[in-house]
Amino acid sequence: MNLLSLETSLADGKFPVLDATLERFALLAEKPTTTHQHLAEIIRSDIGYTLAMLTAVNKTLPATRDPVQSIEHAISMLGAPRALEIGKQLEKVTSLPDHVQNKIKSLYSQAFHASQYFLALAIQNRLPHPEETAKNIKMIHLAEVMLLTNKADTLDIHIPPAVAASFPASLLDNDMRELGLALARAWKLPNDLQQSLSPLDTDKKLPLLMNLASLIAQQTAIDWHNDKLNRLVAYWSELTKVAEERIITTLHQLAAETGRQIDGRHLPVPAFFLFFPPPPKPAEAQNTEVEASRLDDNSELEPAKKAARQTPAVPKKPVSALQDTVTRQMKNMQKEAGASRVMFAMLSPDRKKLSVRFIIGGEKTDALRHFQADLSKKNIFSLLMSKPQSMHLTRDNYKKYLQLFPVMEKKSLQVNNLFAMSVFVKEKAIGLFVADNNKQVLNAEHYKNFKHFCNQAVTDLVNSSTRKES
Repeated sequence: MNLLSLETSLADGKFPVLDATLERFALLAEKPTTTHQHLAEIIRSDIGYTLAMLTAVNKTLPATRDPVQSIEHAISMLGAPRALEIGKQLEKVTSLPDHVQNKIKSLYSQAFHASQYFLALAIQNRLPHPEETAKNIKMIHLAEVMLLTNKADTLDIHIPPAVAASFPASLLDNDMRELGLALARAWKLPNDLQQSLSPLDTDKKLPLLMNLASLIAQQTAIDWHNDKLNRLVAYWSELTKVAEERIITTLHQLAAETGRQIDGRHLPVPAFFLFFPPPPKPAEAQNTEVEASRLDDNSELEPAKKAARQTPAVPKKPVSALQDTVTRQMKNMQKEAGASRVMFAMLSPDRKKLSVRFIIGGEKTDALRHFQADLSKKNIFSLLMSKPQSMHLTRDNYKKYLQLFPVMEKKSLQVNNLFAMSVFVKEKAIGLFVADNNKQVLNAEHYKNFKHFCNQAVTDLVNSSTRKES
């Protein structure tokens, strides 16, 4: 389907707005000390609200007058009460279907991160006055946001065309860019934004850096250990002559800072996934799982004895904060919560799948070592991951839930003698603990201990996150 054919209908379509944006704007608008700049910062943080304000003010101007290019100017012309009224007329993101909400929130999060990444790139390239451009770059996903709000089914069937272009231009969806540019021109949006959506010309550094920042934000939203991100970092290094290691450190710092800035907006925070170790390569996957399952082998030995048994010639792999925290509590569950097997399954960055990350106990041939759950379908795991909660399945109650278990998990789990608890850190879902036993009955005291150790893991992860951010 030609996306450009949708320009006319989308130009008159509904703009989305985050509930948190409206709440913050209404709260600040009532305070006499609030300036237009304060209000503009709130509106600029929201793609839909920004579009609504700029289109509303430019419609009031005569054709002979230059369009308004900034939100501050728009507020000064329309006034704060009218700006709030415009916001209240927008389509709230929470009123849209769940899968559409998640996609829009992901794009909003990417926009925030792209803005920060661009600012760092622009400073390293000594571009003049990059701050305003960094604000405008948040609008680079306007076409996708408008499609999701008004014609979400179109995106489900849209396949970006293959392009014969050099890296990183080959990563861009040119159809989406053309639609975004057509809408930006129709709405008379700021020139910097229009330039970023124009055909990529490597002779012009500004659009190149804007798109590079956007692509890095897109890849870090997936995970921090993928080949495309590595190539983008190498490209950044080539442009700026800054070492790749320093760029990666900068990205980590910027992601952590941006995560703090968007706190309270209920948006995805890629910085949290910095805690996760890189996924094992296919050839190493089994070894990684076995290694994790052996973490409890020497748990009773004193540190000196452990050191004596280690082979100095083989350096130990660094343990991530996630692995250290989770496996420590998994061992506690084995000792004091009656479990013979304990698994931690991690949520994928796109929040559509749970996959086993660590497992302790059981046999090397256990099917549980290959656990995966599709969260896009209604099942026991998608229900558990919908909010912080736990469950204890026993011989008396398991039949009520049996139909919610996927076929494979009915076989791989002891479904009539099982504990499970979803893990949320700072209101963000990250994974699921599951513990079972095929010999000893798990009782209420075991369940109490299991929940305690799950909650302790959450507390430790929050503390680790706070230390890392500081």
